[in-house]
Amino acid sequence: MAKSDVTADGSLRKRAKVVAKEDIPSRQPGGVSVPAGMPGKVAMVSGFGPWIRYWVRFENGALLGSIDRDALIVPSIDDPEDKSVSWLFR
Repeated sequence: MAKSDVTADGSLRKRAKVVAKEDIPSRQPGGVSVPAGMPGKVAMVSGFGPWIRYWVRFENGALLGSIDRDALIVPSIDDPEDKSVSWLFR
């Protein structure tokens, strides 16, 4: 059986397919920001306990860190009725 992108406690696994829920600005001058709806994959999970943050590589080439779970959507888990982004992960 394949592993789910989400663990039992709701945190994301490395390589989980996600979509930006909101616009995420770059923290570097001249860096690439991420618009809402941009797909990506979790590159690294860091933190412990209730303070888990994610490094995500988005399709526009941006690699952003310290992203909270609330700023990311896992289409198959968070909103299974919303088919607007399901085509991204076939």
